[in-house]
Amino acid sequence: MNPMWPLFTDEVTRTVPRMARALDALAINPGDAVMRANLMQEVAKLRSAMGVLGEPGMDALLRPFVEFNANASFAPHRRALLDLTALVQDANHATSTNAAPSTNTASTIAPEKSSSGARRGVAEASLEALFALEVEQQTAEVTRHLLQLEAHPDRREPIRPLLRAFHSIKGAARTVGVNEIVELTHLLEDKFAAIVKSSSEVDSGFIELALLSVDAMKARANDLGNTNAGELKALNAQLVGTVLAAPSPSVVDVTTIAPASLSGALEDDPILRVRASQISHLINLASSVNVEGQRLDSFTQTQLRLRRQLTGVRWQVDEILQRHALTLQSSGLGAELSSLRARLDRARFTQNTMADDFSAFARGSQQLNARLLHAASGTRLRPFGDLTGGYPRLVRDLARKLGKQVRLVIEGERLDVDRDVLFALDMPLTHLLRNALDHGLEAPAMRRASGKPAEGQLQLTASFRGGLLVVELSDDGAGVDPEKVRRRLVETGHFDRETAALLDLNALHESLFVAGFSTRDKVTETSGRGIGLDAVQQMVRDIDGTTRLESKFGEGTRFEIQVPISRVMLRALLIEVEGELCAFALTRVSRVVRATARELVVDGGIRYLPFEGKNIGLVGLAEQLEFGRTRYRETVSIVVFEQLGRAIGCVVDRIVGEADLATQALDRRLGRVSDVASVALTSEGEGVIVLDVDDILRSAFDPRRRVLARSVDEAPDVVRGKRVLVVDDSISVRELERQLLSAAGFQVEVAIDGEDAWQKLNHSDFDLMVTDIDMPRLDGLALTRSVRQDARLRSLPVIIVSYRNSPEDHARGMAVRADRYLTKSDFDDERFLSAVIDLIGPVGER
Repeated sequence: MNPMWPLFTDEVTRTVPRMARALDALAINPGDAVMRANLMQEVAKLRSAMGVLGEPGMDALLRPFVEFNANASFAPHRRALLDLTALVQDANHATSTNAAPSTNTASTIAPEKSSSGARRGVAEASLEALFALEVEQQTAEVTRHLLQLEAHPDRREPIRPLLRAFHSIKGAARTVGVNEIVELTHLLEDKFAAIVKSSSEVDSGFIELALLSVDAMKARANDLGNTNAGELKALNAQLVGTVLAAPSPSVVDVTTIAPASLSGALEDDPILRVRASQISHLINLASSVNVEGQRLDSFTQTQLRLRRQLTGVRWQVDEILQRHALTLQSSGLGAELSSLRARLDRARFTQNTMADDFSAFARGSQQLNARLLHAASGTRLRPFGDLTGGYPRLVRDLARKLGKQVRLVIEGERLDVDRDVLFALDMPLTHLLRNALDHGLEAPAMRRASGKPAEGQLQLTASFRGGLLVVELSDDGAGVDPEKVRRRLVETGHFDRETAALLDLNALHESLFVAGFSTRDKVTETSGRGIGLDAVQQMVRDIDGTTRLESKFGEGTRFEIQVPISRVMLRALLIEVEGELCAFALTRVSRVVRATARELVVDGGIRYLPFEGKNIGLVGLAEQLEFGRTRYRETVSIVVFEQLGRAIGCVVDRIVGEADLATQALDRRLGRVSDVASVALTSEGEGVIVLDVDDILRSAFDPRRRVLARSVDEAPDVVRGKRVLVVDDSISVRELERQLLSAAGFQVEVAIDGEDAWQKLNHSDFDLMVTDIDMPRLDGLALTRSVRQDARLRSLPVIIVSYRNSPEDHARGMAVRADRYLTKSDFDDERFLSAVIDLIGPVGER
């Protein structure tokens, strides 16, 4: 059996639900280009893994997705996902019974149904998609109330909304003719109605059965093309025979504290489904209107200049009359000038009235435009609870698996946050929750032995602070053992024993965010795979956020994440460098300092500012951005950032102030531009370069750039072996390539996509990069193009390994000047390693 098979099955288990959700979204909005791109990305990832694993026959399972038509029936696609899942499950079962997994796809692919049954009408498909959406929303409510009932079995308050939700699902199921869901919900209604009438408590076994029923209903609603209703019928039979018994101890208690919504939306306010592209277009139009509205100020100033000019002409007429002693009666010229003066007075009165009216109109218009932009941006906002709805179930199921008792408290579910921010926070928070349950909270017996209650406490809180969304996750578990972290840092080669002994508590906590670092000695299903807090930190940084960890050994751990409330409007610090208007995301700025030139210290050509007990190393931003040379005037403006316990200050020409910016990503055809995150417009329509803080800080710490001197307490450099960066969004492919290279003696670091790779390339030295093409955020072609455009990296050898094998694909790889192009469909270990050695030589050769 291929040793990579467990990783592949884990990848399939995580990828298939995302593909199913993408199909659901496309059934409602076939033109959603973003969702289609996401779906194709997942398909490419699975096809890559299949090719590298040496199971090309499995690629037939994904055949319906190759020629994808968003306007056709998705029944074949859904069946393909079920077949793939079944294959993985069968293989896992075979593995557990010491039998080899069968990869004969002919025996796993279900026969096609007749064309009349497989292809439904558009109206029917739309109705089924709406049914799936209804079930998704209602089962989320059901799950929440079931968990409340499990935590408090003597209460009856959660049962009434449960009955309403079951009734809604039953009515929707009857509409689309899914009788097995109708029967199951009807039976659940009867069971819970009987509980209300009786005095018995709800036992956890019945709750577990109800939750399994919810899962089965969701799966059935998302795959109406599959007529197999065996699981639902089996659950129906189990519920019929269920006898309500005394409750057993709960493993998770869920409490939700939701402050009033800031948006003021009513609870019964209906929700409309609108395409994301339409919302983005609306916001862009509103932003343009807001910028154009600022031009009214120039017209107002023109009106004021006209007023001054008319007043000046009036004074000139008076001066002529006085200088020549002209009057209306004395001469014809006097009469004409007097008439001109009267006409000028009338014109001045009319112009004054018009100027006042226009000024009032301009003010009102600008206020209305600002309100329009604010309201348009608000259409992207969703309650924080949309993100946390599935967390109680996640915590409950994992706590049961780990044998732990947990009380989860969620606060701030009604806070309105940008939907893209919510989506970006899901993976980091999910990882932190699993981390808290696995690493943080102890088993009940251990908690009792240490004087703690058997039930652990998990609290997830969202709040607004200084224009930012602050998310805190805390637990009362074991906390971080500093001595264990020191030992692991030495064992993994990050520090020698002497250096590790000198690290203070803050430095030890920061080391937990080092790529690939884990305190676990062995890999489990929950943790220890080396994909840890560094991934959490990077995902948060991708949305201009920050992550902070506080922990006290024996008492608990607290994570704090700060991110912008909106991705559309960035709260930024505006600065000026050599006449160019630039900006930093305000979340990344530690402080702003103004110092005199006399306070700066120069040592070995490096400037720094002694400040509050530490030295702030200074970076001339003009040189960093290649705008010119930094001028150190009598008073110096410094923007300070914190990184790895050290303070770095960027010297700028002028601090302009804070502003809300409507940002726009750079065109992907430009590749990755060093030090630049995005571009934006101010409310006055002036262009702004939004700077990438991570790029600038990496350059500051990079000894090759000599922007800052190395810290005196850093360990000296050691002679390193040849290092290879492996870039692939498929964990199966990454791990296979890593193991092959490691076994050959190379030092290997991995990146989960092109953006992650770019960060690592700018932070470390590598002798070779191996990359996939189809990846999120930054694909392999754009990554290779960026490498070739960078003066420091352009000579780095690059091998592309892709499932794309057409001549055109090879040509595109060569067009970005990749050194080798290998295909995953005929991936061969020896050929791969031979290509590596051809480019950089054997391990021991320099």
